[in-house]
Amino acid sequence: MTLGTGVVALALAADTTPAFAKTTDLTPRACVVPSDTTSDVGRLWQAVRMTLLDARTADGQSDIALFERTVSRDGKKVKDATSRNTTLPARRPFSSRTQQEIATGGYLVDTDQESAYYAPDMDILLSDTFLQSHCFSVEKGPRDAPQLTGLAFRPERNQPNVSDIEGTFWIDPALQGPVRLEFRYTNVSAAFRSARVGGELLFARVEGGQWLLSGWEIRMPLGVVNSRRVMSDGGGTRTQKVYTIDELKSFGGTVKAYVEGAKTITLPTR
Repeated sequence: MTLGTGVVALALAADTTPAFAKTTDLTPRACVVPSDTTSDVGRLWQAVRMTLLDARTADGQSDIALFERTVSRDGKKVKDATSRNTTLPARRPFSSRTQQEIATGGYLVDTDQESAYYAPDMDILLSDTFLQSHCFSVEKGPRDAPQLTGLAFRPERNQPNVSDIEGTFWIDPALQGPVRLEFRYTNVSAAFRSARVGGELLFARVEGGQWLLSGWEIRMPLGVVNSRRVMSDGGGTRTQKVYTIDELKSFGGTVKAYVEGAKTITLPTR
């Protein structure tokens, strides 16, 4: 069957300053749960948490351009694109699966009938379930943005047949919070990993110090899937899907402006 047929994109649908302290040692460490708020991981998580709480309590509305794009496998060439404008609550411009659905079914559902890809929303990221089921570590900033500090996370344990997420919150010390969350799906084929299947959430701090979710994207594979019989762990054989990914389908939204009462704040293009 053609991969992407029946794809469902469900990405549509505390005013305080984070207590951020710049990390002093970016030597890679073991992945840990950020229970110690005096550690580098703990301080970075507090910056992320306060940003998410602030964004989730925004009182205004976001003017958003929702988009759908078909892009090349490397993401460099846009082959097709459509968009439409809408207005949605700034605190919840999209929603994910419930915590229970994530715990039992993960962020990616792939059956013969449909493929559905989910992004984590702020409720999920702030949940005890997310915090307790992932471990965290510090990363140096990427080559194109060395001023950022990364708080990377990955599942604490692997659940067979459940696709979780791993990724990095990229934190700007000057803004005292994350400007981007990049995530990837786990328990997926090598073809998914090499093709950048995953997504991102963007954050912006606007006039008055208010944090907002300023954009989001989910990238899903388009291509061909075949099947083959392989040996199973318990003996016998099972069906394994083999993916050939030619393009990516990208769904998401870009916040153009934040409106609260008589005040309108235009967000910069990113």
